[in-house]
Amino acid sequence: MKRLILCFGGLVWRLPIRPVAADEPSSVDHVLDGRAWLRLSEIQKFMYYRGMWDMMVSASHIAKANDRIELADSLRELIVTELSYREIQAALDAFYANPSNVRVPIVAAFKWIKLRGEERDAEAARLRAMYPKDGK
Repeated sequence: MKRLILCFGGLVWRLPIRPVAADEPSSVDHVLDGRAWLRLSEIQKFMYYRGMWDMMVSASHIAKANDRIELADSLRELIVTELSYREIQAALDAFYANPSNVRVPIVAAFKWIKLRGEERDAEAARLRAMYPKDGK
């Protein structure tokens, strides 16, 4: 079971934040980025975030227990504990309100949420540069 969670965590960590070429077709990218977030109801947003949070916490503990410190640290960077869920939802809603951000995967946006001021602006620019900007 631990291996299954660790493998799933590694897959989720790597798959959604892999840069996608503008002409590269994908049938699942829209499920993992702002296009999906904008279509979710409030309760669906809560369930999505809570599921990802639980997975990242569990996978991080399992990775650490298996001496996969680098993976554990990477997952911990994405875990937002300083804000309430409503603040996180508002931050993601604001992030995806900019059409240039809709292709940024939700998991990648978690790190952006933790930043403030100029760091947040720089991270948003970095994320936008990694993904197509057509907003489709």
